[in-house]
Amino acid sequence: MKAFFKTYFLPSLLSILPFFVIADGHMPKMSALEIISFTLNDKKDIADVIEFSSEIDAFVSEEVATGYMAWVVIPDAVNPGDYPMDYFWLGVADDFKSLGKGRDTWFEKSGKLQEKMAKISSLEGRRLFSSMDVKPITNSGPGNGLLTVWSCQFQEGMGFAELAAADQTMMAYMDKVEMPGGMYRWFSGPGTPSSETADFRNVFVSDTDESRGVATDMMLAGGNKVLQESYGKVIDCDAPRVWRAIHVVGKSSI
Repeated sequence: MKAFFKTYFLPSLLSILPFFVIADGHMPKMSALEIISFTLNDKKDIADVIEFSSEIDAFVSEEVATGYMAWVVIPDAVNPGDYPMDYFWLGVADDFKSLGKGRDTWFEKSGKLQEKMAKISSLEGRRLFSSMDVKPITNSGPGNGLLTVWSCQFQEGMGFAELAAADQTMMAYMDKVEMPGGMYRWFSGPGTPSSETADFRNVFVSDTDESRGVATDMMLAGGNKVLQESYGKVIDCDAPRVWRAIHVVGKSSI
């Protein structure tokens, strides 16, 4: 199973998606993600990145007709020793064709923006993920938020069918108690480190610190018991880390 994910590609994931058909019979939505890590240059800070991102937003609005959106992601509750970079650029597109088309346009037409970006931050690396909606967040639209992320592995003998059943149990509980937030599952693609051992990442998205706190209180009040009953014999996950996501691209097209 680990070797499969280290050489993962989208057609393979599509072949197992029927296991994740949700209650109303629809297939879960899949999106294309890019995560680009950066280190700030001397005398630069995250405020410079946010300010410059408005220029990228304008460029995307004028030149990239694919619905691409992006967030600047900074540590919130994270062990800095595990993530030495200063921030991530999280880009999201409906599919990999759209992501690739936007990237082609960026390299063809954004020369001056690329030069300006290089003066602010140094590129550390880029990797791709396929993101599956497990329980989409419901709010007024894209905005700032918090990402609580776990790296997870299947237990011996467990697979997607068991995971889908666990999802249904946990999501039913979240609906019952009206827990705020949404759950997504990220599958690694190109750019995955050779040391990668996770089969996927579970990502809980909250739109505010308060709503994340409400969800945490609900987990402490009974959700953790349901979590253990649903996922406890299926997957093992590490300790979560929390990232703050600042919406920077796609704002002009909302």
